[in-house]
Amino acid sequence: MEIKGCILVAEDIEFHPLRRSHSIKSVLNLVEVKLFPAAIVTDVLIKLILPKDFNSAEAVVEVHSPDKIVAFRSSFIDVKNFRPDGAVPGMEACLNSRFAAVEEGSYTYRLLIDEKVFYEYPLYIYSSD
Repeated sequence: MEIKGCILVAEDIEFHPLRRSHSIKSVLNLVEVKLFPAAIVTDVLIKLILPKDFNSAEAVVEVHSPDKIVAFRSSFIDVKNFRPDGAVPGMEACLNSRFAAVEEGSYTYRLLIDEKVFYEYPLYIYSSD
C-alpha cells in the first residue's frame, strides 16, 4: 500500500487535543479581496493514511501563485503514524499560511512529501472591484 491522503484549505481549523480531532470552518474554493496586493490567511489540514510498515518522511506545504512563484512555504512536517495500535495508521496536521496575493487567479496549494508533489488544491483569488 502507498500513502493516501489530501489537504483542505479553510478559513479556520481548530485542533481539539482531548478528542484528538479537528473542526473545520468554511472550506475555501474562492477568496474575494477588495484590491491587490492582498494578504491571504488560511488554515490547511493535511490528512494521510499510511502503510503499516511506514517509517517516516518529511512534508512541506507550498502555495504557488498563478505565475508559478512560491508565495508561501511551510516549515518541515514529520510524516509518521500518530494512531494507536489497532487503528488504521495515519496522521493529521494543521498549519496556518500567510502570503501576499498580487494578482487574480488560481493559487495552488501543494503538499510535497520528500520533495515530490503528493497533492494539489486550487484556491481562486479575485478582486471585488
